[in-house]
Amino acid sequence: MRWPRCGCVLMLAAMAFSGPAHAQQSGSGSGNGVEGDFSAHTSASLGSSSNPLSGTVDPEVYRLGPGDALTVYVWGRIMMTIPMDVGPDGVVFIPGIGPLFLSGLTLSEAREHITDLIQSRYRSVQVQTKLQRVRSFIVYLSGEVKTQGPVVAYGSSLPIDLLPDSVFTPQASRRNIVVRHPDGNEYTYDLQIFQIAGLRTSSDALRGGDIIYVPRATRYIGVWGGVARPGLYELGPFDRLTTMLLLTDGLLPSAFRDSALFVRTRRGDRAESSWVSLERLLEGAPQDIPLEDGDNLYVSYDPAYRNVQRVTVTGQVVKAGDLPIEAGRTRFSDAIEAARGFLPDADTTALRLIRPRHGGAGSTVEFDRLARLSRDEMTESEYETFRAQLADLSTDFRIEWSRVQKGDAGLDPILVDGDIIRVDRRLNTVRVDGQVRRPGVFDFDSGKRIGYYIELAGGFAERGARSKVRITRAVNGQNVRASDVDYIQPGDFIWVPERPDRTLWDHARGLITIAAQVATVIIAVRR
Repeated sequence: MRWPRCGCVLMLAAMAFSGPAHAQQSGSGSGNGVEGDFSAHTSASLGSSSNPLSGTVDPEVYRLGPGDALTVYVWGRIMMTIPMDVGPDGVVFIPGIGPLFLSGLTLSEAREHITDLIQSRYRSVQVQTKLQRVRSFIVYLSGEVKTQGPVVAYGSSLPIDLLPDSVFTPQASRRNIVVRHPDGNEYTYDLQIFQIAGLRTSSDALRGGDIIYVPRATRYIGVWGGVARPGLYELGPFDRLTTMLLLTDGLLPSAFRDSALFVRTRRGDRAESSWVSLERLLEGAPQDIPLEDGDNLYVSYDPAYRNVQRVTVTGQVVKAGDLPIEAGRTRFSDAIEAARGFLPDADTTALRLIRPRHGGAGSTVEFDRLARLSRDEMTESEYETFRAQLADLSTDFRIEWSRVQKGDAGLDPILVDGDIIRVDRRLNTVRVDGQVRRPGVFDFDSGKRIGYYIELAGGFAERGARSKVRITRAVNGQNVRASDVDYIQPGDFIWVPERPDRTLWDHARGLITIAAQVATVIIAVRR
């Protein structure tokens, strides 16, 4: 069949645009066809769309409705631009063809219908239908929301667009939201799954007149241990074991995947437990059972996973800093070797190991009670108990390098994570303080006794307690009586305490007490 000449083509074009006023022709013909120029009217009819879009419209998902604006482009033997709006009755009008019901169809389905109709009317033409503007409409919020009633939505709106966190009441459900369509159909919307994993379905898009009902959250499940976000979660309508891992952003790298403990609590607090393989569960094993209210999943994990233990070496060493250690194997001497040994002025007679407290007894009620008493108020057993607990609280130890070098493992402690090794500078001095006339720091003189350094300090002050002088050893930090020390060592600290005040009455009371005791003995003997 041959196509008509130019005059017939013009007549067909005129017939094609003899429809409603919004599709009038303005243009000129040619030997190959007619181009209908509707650009001016298109701009006036559609205007500039200000409706917000939640991303690119998916033609397979987006459903048309009253208020949507389309533009149909036809080219080939005939060239036309046809603007059309979906009316309140869901119908569009195609010039030369007639009305077409599009409401409820996806954009992809509408394109197919429009293309089929135009190509059945005009041969050898190409057709493209574009969504020019999305519609706006009213939906209704109800249930556990702070403001109920109508809100404006758009053709591409999802429930999440109308449900920010600020709209919910504290008791609101986020996983069992019901969307009811005007035709009576409804579906359950899982907002939390959308927020966490970005999962959605084609039914998520809202329609004009929809009712969004937010119920109260009443049922919960728990996931604990080696997951990214452990805690309680609301139970959704289609939750399974794998949903627990989805809600918590999956397993931690340290999680044990061979087994996890699944606990289900029945009525009457009767619990049932079973072991599930997370590895097989993620591969689609039949253990992926539906969940019930109160179900809990406990995922074990390795607390030391990728945990590099280290110690710190500071002070007079060649290379100070943090060093990695192997738990249970690295010793004190290994750390010194890794630090490349000591500097020339290092004091190797009193190396310090400062160990952080990892649990332990710590301060107890009994220790706190004894700490408030003076020595005279304690019994001997209380005093020894107090000293033992005080020593247990100490985290600072002295180590003599010469003894470590003898090879005795008992003198070369195994290091633990967080240990600090401090190598101080050698001190060739002795400090004297307390009740002396000129307290100060004096040069160390090998072989000298305590009296020598007290004389350097000007001798005892008037109130100095000569019989109670104490020495703090630089080697081990111990505080000992002067009578127990033969020679002073570099860095030692000599402390002269103050003699307590004793009045004349104190002396008289002592004498009276002694006299009374003697008299008691004499009377007893005579009897």
